[in-house]
Amino acid sequence: MYIYIKFLILGGNMATSHEIINYPENIPMTLFINSIGSVGKHWHKSIELLIVIEGIVSLVVGGEQIKLGVDDIFLVNSNEIHDLNSENATLIAIQIKLEMSRNVPAEFENTHYRCDSSQDTNTARYKNIKQIVARFLKLNLDGGKYIELMNESLFYNLIYELYANFSDGKLIHQDGAFKQLNRLNEILAIINSEYHTKLSLQSIAARVHVTPPYLSKFFKESMGISLSEHIKAIRLRYALNDLLYLDYSIDTIGQNNGFPNSRAFVSAFKEKYNMLPSTWRTQNSKRGIVFTPTNKDKSINYYETDSVTMHRALLKFINTHITSTNSVTPVDQTAEYTYQIQTDDVIINTITEKRFMGVSRAKELLYQPVREQLVEVQQKMHFDYIKMHSIFEDGLYVYSETKDGKPIYNFNLVDQILDFLVSIHLKPLLQLSFMPYALASVKNRRMFSDNIIVSEPEDINKWNSLVWNFTTHIIERYSLTVVRTWLFSVWNEPGTANQMFGFNTDEIYYNLYKSSYDTVKSISEDLCFGGPAAFSAYGKNDDWLINFLKYATENECKPDFVSIHYYDIDLSDNFFMNKIYDNELWLSSNNHSFSLYLDQLHPQLDSTGYSDVPLYITEWNSTTSHKDPLSDTCFKSSYVVKNILDVIGKTNGICYWLLTDLHEENLLSPNTFHGGLGMYTFNNIKKPVYYALDFLYRLETEIIYSNDGIVVSSTNDGYKILLYNYHHFSSTYAKDFGINTSYTDRYSVFPNKGKSTVSIQFPELKGTYCVVQEYVNCQNGSSFDNFVKMGAIEPLSLVETEYLRNISVPGISKSIAEFPDNQLSITMMPFEIRLITLKKKYNLTS
Repeated sequence: MYIYIKFLILGGNMATSHEIINYPENIPMTLFINSIGSVGKHWHKSIELLIVIEGIVSLVVGGEQIKLGVDDIFLVNSNEIHDLNSENATLIAIQIKLEMSRNVPAEFENTHYRCDSSQDTNTARYKNIKQIVARFLKLNLDGGKYIELMNESLFYNLIYELYANFSDGKLIHQDGAFKQLNRLNEILAIINSEYHTKLSLQSIAARVHVTPPYLSKFFKESMGISLSEHIKAIRLRYALNDLLYLDYSIDTIGQNNGFPNSRAFVSAFKEKYNMLPSTWRTQNSKRGIVFTPTNKDKSINYYETDSVTMHRALLKFINTHITSTNSVTPVDQTAEYTYQIQTDDVIINTITEKRFMGVSRAKELLYQPVREQLVEVQQKMHFDYIKMHSIFEDGLYVYSETKDGKPIYNFNLVDQILDFLVSIHLKPLLQLSFMPYALASVKNRRMFSDNIIVSEPEDINKWNSLVWNFTTHIIERYSLTVVRTWLFSVWNEPGTANQMFGFNTDEIYYNLYKSSYDTVKSISEDLCFGGPAAFSAYGKNDDWLINFLKYATENECKPDFVSIHYYDIDLSDNFFMNKIYDNELWLSSNNHSFSLYLDQLHPQLDSTGYSDVPLYITEWNSTTSHKDPLSDTCFKSSYVVKNILDVIGKTNGICYWLLTDLHEENLLSPNTFHGGLGMYTFNNIKKPVYYALDFLYRLETEIIYSNDGIVVSSTNDGYKILLYNYHHFSSTYAKDFGINTSYTDRYSVFPNKGKSTVSIQFPELKGTYCVVQEYVNCQNGSSFDNFVKMGAIEPLSLVETEYLRNISVPGISKSIAEFPDNQLSITMMPFEIRLITLKKKYNLTS
């Protein structure tokens, strides 16, 4: 059993309250890593051990103010009211409910502890606690089997250390404290739920059946602040949230949050934050964008922030306070699998039905390195379609206007892009986006590092004219026969927050979609128009998508295909962006999440009347992040093979996102292997995932056997077998990726990785076969692992880059063999993918 570790970014709107903590059954302890701003007064029955690992924290406990610096420890006793404030600090918080432990004596629970290193000259007495906590962290971040025994040992070691060295001999009288805290909790509940109303000392006193003078004195003694000042602070916290996220006037925000008038709100705000509310809003709004959530989809923002600083501080703490003798050697096991191949049932391989490749902006197809990569991929894998966005962006100079507002169309650069795609036999999925400056309604609504405009059009008729002129232009240039084999859609992920690609209301997108659809179809009904490129992920409901599809059917603009962007991030637990400091990006800890998602989606599509409409996953990856260290490794190649094989028959096409790390959605990293999503690094080195797609697309059309770890397709004279030894990352990595990796060590987040031995038993394998085996693992075909072997020193010279390209190819073995027992046996390395071709030989020479 693991200790529950949660990574949090706290601040701003945490109201004063009694905190209720859920604990594991066996070990009543929860460990948090907090990057804090401001955490209001709260209390809990659990004792809480705080360790600062970065920055300075101002802590107030029972009215006493304490300043904690790096490596300081403080213990908050049971039911002590406390709050924390910091500009930018990171701390470890361990909460322990002693009464839940089976073996802790009662006196441990009721004792008062004095543990405060900031006011103690004897710093050596805190060494053991830090070492125990460091071991807890390392053990549970590394993972592995049977660690529950070590966890329990460390837990009791920690409890003993606290009681033996930090008990001050005083007892805590829980009954009296609970009575007072229950009354305080009742008062705070009234304030937290009714802060926006006309609360007063008299009205609250009447509600809790005490006199106003008693309430005033009781509250000040308990909280260290007057009742009126506390109410004002709560109102300001909620108003702060509204200023950032809601497009309301200052007067409205003040009134909505309980201030009697605008003057009172502005005065209180200026006193607290030293500036006017309007100034604060301007300084803190993301590029001037506000969003008005209408449902869960509209509050999705997966554009992650960087939590590297928190990770570095944590790893420094672990490495400082742990020794090699404390470590636990993980159990490395070899799994054994036997597959009985049955050839009765044949499955059609839908992997090859529609092959999609993806680049980011259309403009990137003008860059020679991107073209070279695409030519190489196309020669090897023969993709059908390429998905790209930003065909209308200002960087391609498609649209401008004269001084009197007349449109100027210029498709010269777009022609160069499309000419190139036609020359290499790739059909475009033309996503009509984003908005030219001259057409934009909100010209400062921008996205990505190069600030493309994601506003709706100011004049929908001018937008329609652009769509019409563009479509007729490409038909005249390439012919209707050619263009009707292409795919059209409009916009990107319109169901996300309007600080991303969405709009303030769904009706804005509906109008944009229908107008674009009608314009294209008015030119020719044969043109294929689909959408809506809806963002989806594991644990996320698809209400937005289903509502859109219903709208499209009811308004005679039913898409010819349904397009979805699926990423294996987990939206099932408090992901939605409704707090100022909430920037978590969680990966899915379920290793079947993609397949499960499609299983849940299809009944919804069927009931909406879309069972016969092609479903294309036009963006797909394990994460939305361009900084996930695992994306460069053999994990990603085994992930891709496993998941695409899992969803055979469940979709009509999948686009691995994306071709290359050389793109302009993010600022280009100086590091070659920075965790980008591309199949190529920015300097044209293939990653292991390249070979995963290559192996998949070399399977035959008829699949005769499929199971976890294997798929077998038949040829006229033999078989093609694709094997993978997949391991899923730890749940801790899923909740906050990068915490237990370094630039060169990226496989430590797989607690149960190991080799596998595979036995494949056929009904018969008579005769002699030529056996060709191609394999990618950490020793063969992995450019990242080869880079580490080279020393992992950046930057790479031209000679070093070319060397890395040349050596990072799959391993190959070739043999002539007979199989008298009809059995093929293979041993595979962790994360290995292996393509085996068995070709029967008929003309043998002696």
